[in-house]
Amino acid sequence: MRSETESTENESMETLLSPEESGQENGKHQRTTKTDGTTAKIWENFKIHSGMSSSGHQVGINWFMASIIILGDLVGAGIVAMPVAFAQTGFLLGILFMMIICAIFVTTGWLLAETWEIMRERWPEYRKHCRKPFPEMALRSMGKQLEIITKTTVYSTLFGATVVYMLLSSKIIQKFLANFKVNFNFCLLLILVTVSILPITFLKSPADFWWAILIAVVCTIITIVMIFVGISLDFNACYYEAQYSDISINSILGLGIFLFAFNGHQVFPTVQNDMRNPADFKKSILVGFIFVALLYMPLSAYAFLVYGMSMANSVTDSVQTAWIRHVADLSLAIHCILAIIITVNPINLQLEDTFDVPRSGCVILPTLYNIYIKAATYDKENDIWIMPTFREVLKRTPKMLLSIAVVINVITAICSVIATVLSVKEILGVRLIPPCYVLPFLSRKNRTQLGADVFNCCGVFMNISKFNDPCGAR
Repeated sequence: MRSETESTENESMETLLSPEESGQENGKHQRTTKTDGTTAKIWENFKIHSGMSSSGHQVGINWFMASIIILGDLVGAGIVAMPVAFAQTGFLLGILFMMIICAIFVTTGWLLAETWEIMRERWPEYRKHCRKPFPEMALRSMGKQLEIITKTTVYSTLFGATVVYMLLSSKIIQKFLANFKVNFNFCLLLILVTVSILPITFLKSPADFWWAILIAVVCTIITIVMIFVGISLDFNACYYEAQYSDISINSILGLGIFLFAFNGHQVFPTVQNDMRNPADFKKSILVGFIFVALLYMPLSAYAFLVYGMSMANSVTDSVQTAWIRHVADLSLAIHCILAIIITVNPINLQLEDTFDVPRSGCVILPTLYNIYIKAATYDKENDIWIMPTFREVLKRTPKMLLSIAVVINVITAICSVIATVLSVKEILGVRLIPPCYVLPFLSRKNRTQLGADVFNCCGVFMNISKFNDPCGAR
């Protein structure tokens, strides 16, 4: 392990520019700027704004744009699912769970940012663009085995999230078209959506597609505003007939949704690595999660107070004004499509690194990486960092930090088990629909056809409709 680390460090030092080369490059850039005059200055500002310096080297995004990317990564499907979690937990327990989960994710995001900063200080190669920062954290802090485990868990999670976004956005678009008597085959629509978003996923890193994330955030805000308006219009009809759940042992089942709504750590290192000043990512984490909480909490509380336990699967299903429901769903679909870009980006970067493609054109793991890399010792004689053993980590880590890590990991493990149990229960409890690659071989009578839009009526018996429309779950 020592020899591997030492050789890696030597290679990284050889790839860095010498002071003379840097000076020549800067001089060349200065001469070019003087020659081109005003036009060059305008072009320089544009390139810096898009994440590139005028010399062609990456400058990166600022801390506020990074916080917006975090916001775009986290919110989306969680917006419509979070109020449903309140229907399971109740109002007070839901607020408490949200605050606890949010605090845990802020802490672990902070630890991830700190770990990457330590790596940039110790190993010069990480001061440039890195295609796989999350696995590199595992390699430097805990060794090759943890790197493999990290790649498996992180990339499988991101791949699964990408599939969910594709299916959800395609389903919403199909439902939207069905309301205008346009019956579009879901499998064909899924292919069209995938092909349409594919070229944008080839962009290198967040600095190249920040505009897409910004549009996704705007779509999310539109969704929230529409849902707020819809809930307000339903207030008189639903609020006085709402039924609320009591606090019980079943309330803990809502933790799985809270964990899902705040999960997005897999892309954090990629965003930090693409920043102009990566040390500011801690600020981005804090501001980003504040934005997320401000979007989640008021909407979830308001929806729960008006609809109560009548919500199922999605809060938009309970909004009774049809056009508001359509706009909210369509905005959510656009967000999901654009969120695919940031979700799949770490996977693409890993594939580029694996196949040596030219550069042109979780929660438990962060706590482990942080305490392990802080417990490492420096061997001056061999000029390497020595990876600590588990016993050495326990001995060298401050008791307060160790206690926080234990509490976070225990809560995360419990939430993960709950989410897994609920997922298995959901899979076993539904009627399986044949996948798209099987449908061509089935008779037409065995194929399912998506019907027109229906919604969840409110009230104790879920039978209250302002417009006397048919009730039912979508």
